[in-house]
Amino acid sequence: MELVSTRTLGRPTGRPYADYLGDVAMSNAYKRRDSLRLKDYDYSSEGAYFVTVSCSDKKEYFNSPSIKEIVEVNLKNLNKRFNVTVDHFCIMPDHVHLILFFKEKQGFALSQVIQAYKSLVAKEIRDKFGISEKIWQRGFYDHIIRNEKDYLEKAQYILNNQLKKDLQREAMSARVGVELVSTRTPGRR
Repeated sequence: MELVSTRTLGRPTGRPYADYLGDVAMSNAYKRRDSLRLKDYDYSSEGAYFVTVSCSDKKEYFNSPSIKEIVEVNLKNLNKRFNVTVDHFCIMPDHVHLILFFKEKQGFALSQVIQAYKSLVAKEIRDKFGISEKIWQRGFYDHIIRNEKDYLEKAQYILNNQLKKDLQREAMSARVGVELVSTRTPGRR
């Protein structure tokens, strides 16, 4: 039996859809992304990791103090669920940076910790605020911290990230204030 669609979708009518797509198109439709993880590294081993998780479509969910609190509380509770320590973190409007220490070889990998964290946060946000759309971007960025210099650079980056954002916000509001005052004509609205 031949599969035939009544919709043409830019292809000759009556031709099987699978034939039209061909092997290349079908394999690309379900192609997985290449892993960002090091191929032979054991991500359950003792050590420190710099991690960034981002909101889906760069939506700024974490501008809301209530949602930001959920993100922070769940970060601080990771040590209760897993044998890890969250050393530094920074919650930005659309992403979170953190340094995570595995105290000893774990029975779980970094990806499982991050997956559980993102799942817990998303569920709580959905339950409390009725947000039905996707909260998190797929996957996450990680960097294995190799030495003290590397650690200090990542910790400083986390600290500076929030300061930089605050300074940009202040500069923007000062600019808007100056523009509003300078373009306003007395006696006119």
